[in-house]
Amino acid sequence: MKSLLKTVRTVTLAVALVSLVFYLGGSDPKAELATAEYAYRHYDYDQAIRFARRAALMSDGKSEAKAWLVAAEAARKMEHPEAALKYLNRAIGVWPDCGRCYLKRGELHYAQKAYDRSIEDFNRAFERIGAFSPQEAAKYSARRAVAYLRLGKVEEGCRDGEFAIRSDDSSPLAHFAEAICLYERDDLEKAAKSAERAYNLGMAYPFFFTKEREEAGEDWLKVYTALTLEAARNRR
Repeated sequence: MKSLLKTVRTVTLAVALVSLVFYLGGSDPKAELATAEYAYRHYDYDQAIRFARRAALMSDGKSEAKAWLVAAEAARKMEHPEAALKYLNRAIGVWPDCGRCYLKRGELHYAQKAYDRSIEDFNRAFERIGAFSPQEAAKYSARRAVAYLRLGKVEEGCRDGEFAIRSDDSSPLAHFAEAICLYERDDLEKAAKSAERAYNLGMAYPFFFTKEREEAGEDWLKVYTALTLEAARNRR
């Protein structure tokens, strides 16, 4: 804890010194954005928002959108989803083709259980982003899969879940999506096996279950337990 506080204080001091230089020498939106990104990387989210807002107000188009995106990410880390949503709406307003903005807004809508809006944003993101890494393809396809499944759109959800696993078979989220798909198809035994695979993979990823609860509102441990117990009862 002392080490973390020392790091935050050091970052805050560094940002304050940079701020003084800008004040004395005039503001540069690129430098303001770079400082916001630096503060964000070092967990100083208040300063990240402050400098990102300054950069946005002095920019336009893509540059402004990138600044609002940093502000949104910092606000989300501070558990201010409404502020994050406001910043993302501003980013999309000035750059409608910002694929990453739609991804982040889709995640916010998902966490708020607005699954229809989440799917719409993920669709827009997939249309605008040319290529994903296998890990990202699995993550966002699985996220959209679960959103479809929660809305009762089983075929769409299962299709996304299958694609997520093909993209990255080591993704715990992809296997949880598959487990829900199999459950909706009344294949309880296979659903439980997929949930077990997802659980084991999740345990191998540092803080996977904690991050999912905090960022997506998902308690995958509860899902795993429920499917496992129901499958066990069904065997009796």
